[in-house]
Amino acid sequence: MIKSTKTSVVLLIYSVLKNSIKNIFMKNKKCESCLMPFNKDPGQRESEQYCSYCFKNGKFVYEGNDVNEFKKRSYEAMVAKGMSSIKAKLFTWMIGFAPRWKK
Repeated sequence: MIKSTKTSVVLLIYSVLKNSIKNIFMKNKKCESCLMPFNKDPGQRESEQYCSYCFKNGKFVYEGNDVNEFKKRSYEAMVAKGMSSIKAKLFTWMIGFAPRWKK
């Protein structure tokens, strides 16, 4: 019973994200690396595509190509700033849908 409930929740989240991923970029501009909404960016952005956390001094803060390493660092940063671990895990999972990591 619990396993099927978890599966249902995961499928529901996947369905919502799958159906709205294009709308996310069309309605609210977000960072193409971490998907953070630009209106939530506390810093000064240097790029029209990336937030101040992902792009500084003319280059990516994380210059690697390993999305899993980027997710790990992002999760740790979110939790360090006081975000709940559940919310941080959801946002971290969503990073895989960002245009930067689609390659």
